[in-house]
Amino acid sequence: LDKHLAGAKLLLISPVGPLTSLPFAALPGKKEGKYLIEEIAIAIIPVPQMLPELLAKRDPARKDEPPSLLALGDVDFDGPLVALAKKTDEPEGWKRKRAGEAMNWKRLPGTRGEILAIEDVFRKAVPKGKLTVLRGGEPTEAEVRKLAPQHEYLHFATHGFFAPKEVKSALKVGDPKRVLEGDSLPRFIGHHPGLLSGIVLAGAN
Repeated sequence: LDKHLAGAKLLLISPVGPLTSLPFAALPGKKEGKYLIEEIAIAIIPVPQMLPELLAKRDPARKDEPPSLLALGDVDFDGPLVALAKKTDEPEGWKRKRAGEAMNWKRLPGTRGEILAIEDVFRKAVPKGKLTVLRGGEPTEAEVRKLAPQHEYLHFATHGFFAPKEVKSALKVGDPKRVLEGDSLPRFIGHHPGLLSGIVLAGAN
């Protein structure tokens, strides 16, 4: 493939199957004792469908705007629950995992100082920048969804979680990937990998 990389500054790789465990950056380079990563920048793209979004040019209207930051921390996980516009069914594996188990997120006292420090640094470094800070019961899912697209940078000082191992990803190696039904298009088995982890916001308890 070397001839196809002539003049390239960035190599995007989207591996599947056994190739996902191959350390592409550690492949040998052209010169003895050198690695490929030393000769060309390498990035792994797990979801190729996101390439157009990742490679899109920055909005010209925002080109001259100063940096903007949305920072949240010191979250009140015991606040009132946010009413969901549309209720979705949980995967069965998730329900079994949660049976008899309280999903109780503890407050993170250290994140208060973290957010205050970031606020102080940002205001000094970018006096004209846009800074939005959410604390306590403010960083609800609805509020974060509304404000996130309006900021260039996001800093989340909160809990995160992963789905239990019983919940299978559609991209899991070794599992049946698709089922053909007549002349229909292939149907993937399992859950979208982007939905198997999450961040914990205000009112989660």
